[in-house]
Amino acid sequence: MRCLMVSVILLLSFLSLCISERGGESANQTREVISMEAKIRKPAVAGYFYPGDKETLERYLDELLHGKEKISKKKNKIRAIIVPHAGYKYSGEVAASVYKQIEGEEYDKVIILCPNHTGPLRGISISPYDYYETPLGKVPVSKDKVYFSGDSIESLHIKEHAIEVQLPFLQKVLGDFEIIPIIVGKLSGREISLLADEIIRELDYKTLLVISTDLSHYHQYEEARRLDLSCIDHILKLEANPSNCEACGIYSITVLMEIARRLNWTPELVEYKNSGDVTGNKSRVVGYAGIVFYQSDDEIGAFLVKLARESIESSLLGKEMRSWSIYPEIKEKRAAFVTIEKNGELRGCIGHLWPKEALYLSVIENARNAAFRDPRFPPLRREELKEIEIEVSVLDVPEKMSFEGWKDLLSKIEEGKDGIILVYGSRRATFLPQVWEKLPEKTLFLERLCLKAGLPKDCWKWNDIEVYRYRVKAYSERDYFKEVNH
Repeated sequence: MRCLMVSVILLLSFLSLCISERGGESANQTREVISMEAKIRKPAVAGYFYPGDKETLERYLDELLHGKEKISKKKNKIRAIIVPHAGYKYSGEVAASVYKQIEGEEYDKVIILCPNHTGPLRGISISPYDYYETPLGKVPVSKDKVYFSGDSIESLHIKEHAIEVQLPFLQKVLGDFEIIPIIVGKLSGREISLLADEIIRELDYKTLLVISTDLSHYHQYEEARRLDLSCIDHILKLEANPSNCEACGIYSITVLMEIARRLNWTPELVEYKNSGDVTGNKSRVVGYAGIVFYQSDDEIGAFLVKLARESIESSLLGKEMRSWSIYPEIKEKRAAFVTIEKNGELRGCIGHLWPKEALYLSVIENARNAAFRDPRFPPLRREELKEIEIEVSVLDVPEKMSFEGWKDLLSKIEEGKDGIILVYGSRRATFLPQVWEKLPEKTLFLERLCLKAGLPKDCWKWNDIEVYRYRVKAYSERDYFKEVNH
């Protein structure tokens, strides 16, 4: 018996090695060994909503994607998509048009929000599974799901098709990735804001947000088009909500609207059809829309402020920083300041005036400096974490000002816009442009800056004083995270 068991183990090891050397049979084959204890969600609608065997499904996906084109020449990356979840014979053409837009892009994590079709739900339910299986292979569920505040109700997930039907398309166009599947029930305004916060905290350069939803259900063709086109118009204006959009996934859409407004994402319609366009039967039709959302610079701002907070928390709480997929834009050398406020009052502010390292490294370093090394304040304490708000300022390279006398200097400074650096010998001090909010008068601004440098308050009038100015792009937690202190 022992010899038999050893032989079986050796055979299994050999087979595993062969599969590893071949790279796996599916594009998204997981690289890790799936343990016997792993909880796998088996296909529930394979053979019904889409073909149930691997070869037929792959051919069908190829046919759906063939001939589809990328509609936009925009350089910014797609960050979210709205895609239908009916059977492929009904909504597959629209879904394929959307998935064509992200074909070949790099995403290693996909957050999927879908409506609840299988039982009552108030709030959200996080998938309890470790893997989702389709005929194309197994897709791992990200361990980052623990950062979402929701229950895990298995009875809702086991037969929910709205997540499952997205996976073969994702497997086809992306390759390796992991998912965070979330079923969304009815949400209050605060719950919408909280879920938006949690999603924004998970967003990085390689995370895609998928909203799985159909539009209007079971109206006559013309009425369906009227309702759907109105809904699409509200989505494109970032105004969709339960009162103006008849979609089964309206609460998921509303969460997306909240995120898109905060991060200034740009939506674009890819395709709209309803089941009447596909089958020819124009009674009791269901609407399908494909919409993509493009990244903006403000999304990078959200990333920077959450990076600053994580830097502080990792030092204060003794935990490792989570691994982030770094945006290419923040690998460039840029100077940054990190400002911490508590109850509206300054609690720390330190930064670099000239570029010395990659922007994201500058933010990590100066977040810790502002929290623990600003000589004007005691080091930040653990109990203050929920009371602070963080702002990251990214600086342009300062330019030396040329002026003839102090009156000329005053005339050239633009209040509310210019950050100012005063330099005299070894003395130097700066005020960020945000300081104009508290010191709106030019002479008072410069006098306080002189005092900050340890110089007489009229030093800015001296002939040999050096003055530099710069502009900043400021990103604040209050702009992105409405539930900062939760």
